[in-house]
Amino acid sequence: ERDAEEAARQAEFAAAEEQRLAEIQAAQEKDALERRKAANRALDELRARLEREGARSSDVQVSLMWNNYNDLDLHVVCPSGERIHGGNRKSACSGELDVDANVRPDSRKPIENVVWPEGQAPAGTYQVFVHYYKKHKKRRSKDPTKFQVIAMLMAIFWNTLENLLLVKRFNSFVLSTFQQWKSEKKLSVN
Repeated sequence: ERDAEEAARQAEFAAAEEQRLAEIQAAQEKDALERRKAANRALDELRARLEREGARSSDVQVSLMWNNYNDLDLHVVCPSGERIHGGNRKSACSGELDVDANVRPDSRKPIENVVWPEGQAPAGTYQVFVHYYKKHKKRRSKDPTKFQVIAMLMAIFWNTLENLLLVKRFNSFVLSTFQQWKSEKKLSVN
């Protein structure tokens, strides 16, 4: 009788654990879906802002967006160490800051964009910085200023088994969403 009771108790525990693990997995799947939806909304907003400003797109680009009149500045350090920013818009590594927003408080939905001509971004590690340059008083811009840095990379693969050249645009990924005024992230282009 004791063995039967212990077996029933163990079966109960196992069933409860199985249910708990299923609930955890369902919660993780729901969170992953919400993250994908948020990333898609961010990319849609990014595309709309880039289009509005006449920004260029390419196989490698880094963009910064935020939602107030303050002046944030995107800085990208190339593998050579050269920094692309508002004071050095065109670099020797072929990168260019083609949109520099809110020098004057013009937009509540600003964007900054650094882009390289197709196929010309040098391989290596890039550093991305966001500099909180100025708080504009226009319409009571709030602090801290939340922002998103989005890097888009495209890779080309050679499939030797089928002799096909495959071009894949990676899903753009949000490197950071911070409430901080300064941050640093690194990304590699191979």
